[in-house]
Amino acid sequence: MSTELTVKKLEKAADALPDDARSPELTGELACLRGAQKAAEVLEESAPGTPQTMTDWRAGLRRPPWQTSTRVFKGLVRLLEAVGTGLEACAGIHLGDAKGVLVSSALHPIAGYTSEEQTSVQLYLPGPEYEASMPSSALLQLLLAGAVLKLEKNDSGAFHYLSRAINLLWPPVNAAMLERGQHMARGRWMPEWPTAAGSVGSANCGAPAALPAPAPTPSPLARAMASDLAAHCPDVSLAQLERWARMLRLQACCMLTEPPHPAQPITVPHQHLLLDCQVLLEGPPHGGKPAAAMFGSQVVLLSGSWEGWGRLRASALDELLDKAIAVAEEEKRWLVVVQAAMQAASWSIDFAAMQAQPGARRPQLRAPSPALMARLRSLNAKARAGLEALKAGKWVAKAARRDMEESLSDQENDMELLARGGSLTASPNPACFHITVNQPCSFCGGRPPVLQHCSACKQRSYCSKDCQLADWRMGHKHECKELAAQRRS
Repeated sequence: MSTELTVKKLEKAADALPDDARSPELTGELACLRGAQKAAEVLEESAPGTPQTMTDWRAGLRRPPWQTSTRVFKGLVRLLEAVGTGLEACAGIHLGDAKGVLVSSALHPIAGYTSEEQTSVQLYLPGPEYEASMPSSALLQLLLAGAVLKLEKNDSGAFHYLSRAINLLWPPVNAAMLERGQHMARGRWMPEWPTAAGSVGSANCGAPAALPAPAPTPSPLARAMASDLAAHCPDVSLAQLERWARMLRLQACCMLTEPPHPAQPITVPHQHLLLDCQVLLEGPPHGGKPAAAMFGSQVVLLSGSWEGWGRLRASALDELLDKAIAVAEEEKRWLVVVQAAMQAASWSIDFAAMQAQPGARRPQLRAPSPALMARLRSLNAKARAGLEALKAGKWVAKAARRDMEESLSDQENDMELLARGGSLTASPNPACFHITVNQPCSFCGGRPPVLQHCSACKQRSYCSKDCQLADWRMGHKHECKELAAQRRS
């Protein structure tokens, strides 16, 4: 469906709702798509053409032919605003009609098609020798190249490009980020909501209650970006741009899976993502905080093994998710409510099983405590209420609502099974999306370092979303429910 048709559908849904019943997620989705649509028009009118192959300029020029068009700069800023506000975060990253013009011209020389047929995208990451001469538009291009890579299902590449731009504008090796990193390391890398007084809460695994306010040290490139924003986009501050960039990296890469190094409790990419989450939670009020907390919890769950998962850290994760759900309920962000509540219930079952049978390869949860059952029922009620609100709004696609309904029904069946004295088998990894290692892909047979389970039956594992979708179409959709029932029996 084109961006224009999607916008018309959402506008129709919004017009049918009274003002007090419109979810900010709906208005955020509309703003995102309209922004992407407008940015595409601006970029299409102003961006220069691209040579047939990107290697042409690299062979004959001493430095990249940076774009310096003011209109391109404005278009890129507006597009980053559209995909990085976090208001539409739970519905995915939307570049809409802008993706084609981005790759064909507006991201040149950072990205471009390799031929006139536009069948393959080639990317260029400028070397350190060019960093000092990079204009502000090139840094925006790096960020949006990361968004394109996310849509191409290249999470690792997306992280690489997004991190390059963020590190150049806001270097991680400064007093402010070192202070944040040290604080989070003491708390076993668990993001926290700030307290009413502005300090970070003290429930974080024994970390100190007060975190000194960071003193930002802008890089020369950041100062140049601030100057360009003041001249061409005076309604956008450098702080807003940082929030959009960090939200984009967090939501684009929160499912990034890397096998943990034996001597490293958490991988470097996950450290950066969790710092993004903390910066977003500490910042001034904005609509993306509940989504940032939910994405941050996914990073926590995917960032290592079960080693070091004591009850204190588990309580801190519960607190993070509970706060995200509460704020989302207050703000009527029902997509966040549904997804965060289901995520919290799934991981609580896994953690309880791991506590009951420590060291077991496939631990099982039997006879859950009354407190756990009460929590699961409470989370299920919140998810069900959020889903009913989404159904009433009629703006989320039917297929997405159906998927959420099926997943929620599966969780309800799991709870009934536990209540009747049955047992559930947990994943060997604390990720709510269930990771398996050193197993073949159920569709192509490949053996990448890490696979992802089907979230419904947890009996099939895939190396990519493409393989999962292909296997679904080839017949897994007919056996998935039966396999899920077998797992519970």
